[in-house]
Amino acid sequence: MLLTIKKAMIYLFKIKKSIICCCLLTISLISNSYANTIPYLYTGAATGYASTDWSFLCAPEYDEDGNINLTVVASPIDSEDDGTDWSMLLGYRFSPNFALEASYNHFADSEVTLQKWNIEIPKYDLGDGTENVTFTSKTEAYTLQAKFFLPETFFHTKIDFFSSLGLELTHRSDVLTNTNNIGGVFGAGLSYDISQHVTSQLYFNYYTGYGASSLYPCEDYIPFIYQINLALLFTI
Repeated sequence: MLLTIKKAMIYLFKIKKSIICCCLLTISLISNSYANTIPYLYTGAATGYASTDWSFLCAPEYDEDGNINLTVVASPIDSEDDGTDWSMLLGYRFSPNFALEASYNHFADSEVTLQKWNIEIPKYDLGDGTENVTFTSKTEAYTLQAKFFLPETFFHTKIDFFSSLGLELTHRSDVLTNTNNIGGVFGAGLSYDISQHVTSQLYFNYYTGYGASSLYPCEDYIPFIYQINLALLFTI
């Protein structure tokens, strides 16, 4: 009787051992399958906050003594230049530490106010010179960026830290101009894999705009853009 019980226990132990081995093998295969997803193509969308920083160009309408500031004949006096933006993303993750990403970015309209004596008003027939004029400026940008990821083991966390740099093409359109400018774009962010095929990212980008000291600075200005977005990416 004791011999039979002993044999049964040995048999159960062997079964338990086999089950544990099978589980470990399955986990190993799943892990290897996840690792083998790199390289991969991905796409996604993002939204957040951005500023086109027209305030960089604005001048106060009056000086400290209450007199008209003469610079307002060429520069705007006020702007509303921030709001919600949205982006479409397409990229390729070549390795755990490097990706190449293209994006289209649409920014909130900027409302720019010119003082009634501003020389742009008669030039573009924006008013009769008796009151201030506000116009709407639209901005969008295309980017191509290289993204560099720190290894996950660097901070012993599942969150990827990355930096990015590349080129951007900014398009500005309004009553004063319809123009493009090529510049640089720089950024940094965090990336977290929600699942094998879905990744979330929180990132910041800065677009190098263009401004010149000229008779018509409003015409030449290309926005210097600050962007903070939350993205959801999907493996294709």
